[in-house]
Amino acid sequence: FDGSRKLLQEDVGGIEGINSLKGEVIAPETEIERTMARIKKHKVVAVLRGGHPDRLILRGLELASMKGCPLLEVTLDTPQALHVIRTLSSVLPKRVSVGAATVMDKEQAVAAIDAGAKFITSPILCTEIIDICEKRGVLAIPAALTPTEIYTAIQAGARAVKLFPACSLGWQGLEAVKSLGPYKEVFILVSGGILPEDIQKWLRAGAGAIAVGTKLVGQDTKLYDPPLSLEKGDPLQEEIHWRKNGSRTTANFLWSIRQNGLKRDQDRQQ
Repeated sequence: FDGSRKLLQEDVGGIEGINSLKGEVIAPETEIERTMARIKKHKVVAVLRGGHPDRLILRGLELASMKGCPLLEVTLDTPQALHVIRTLSSVLPKRVSVGAATVMDKEQAVAAIDAGAKFITSPILCTEIIDICEKRGVLAIPAALTPTEIYTAIQAGARAVKLFPACSLGWQGLEAVKSLGPYKEVFILVSGGILPEDIQKWLRAGAGAIAVGTKLVGQDTKLYDPPLSLEKGDPLQEEIHWRKNGSRTTANFLWSIRQNGLKRDQDRQQ
């Protein structure tokens, strides 16, 4: 934890750098409504999964400091995932929502909420998770893949549904589902195997938001033993690439998605 704070101060400008996030006006009444509004506006959830908590915390702080990624979710199969959630939630400003992913049961949901998670996503449809999240005032986004599963999730009280694994259905499948009357207004977060070159197709097909992992966050969230040298190869090169180009690449990626979302909203109004 102390190491993470030190890295934050050195690498991303300290707490002041994070608090410089501006330009967001979201004022719904409840925490669930605020989180939903933020997801609808920004359209991208960065999925944090890795082998070393401190490095993962730093990556989350870096993403948030770019002023374009105020939605982070930490997968619970990450070592010390609750520590990562707790740290990010305590350090980042309220305009950044930190959530928990890969939540499999009610007990895990409670633990994540107690650690500070503002939304819970799951690779399954578990009504107990939906129920406890509603009671605790936290957004639940269960997974579904078929029209029947999506309908079941909404009937169980879900306010949004995660299409997972989205690559199994494809953007054409999502487009077909969204063309059906009962599903036009369902907010769908797509996750799992989303390729950067297909992002715009998913949004045009009706995705409300997109969860992106290594294509956005990078794969260098592990510490290696023994220490890396240039001769050791790809992991270090990935870290060097992120330091030199990651901020610009990610900012361009997020800008492209937001611009497409704005255009789609304008087309709908017309």
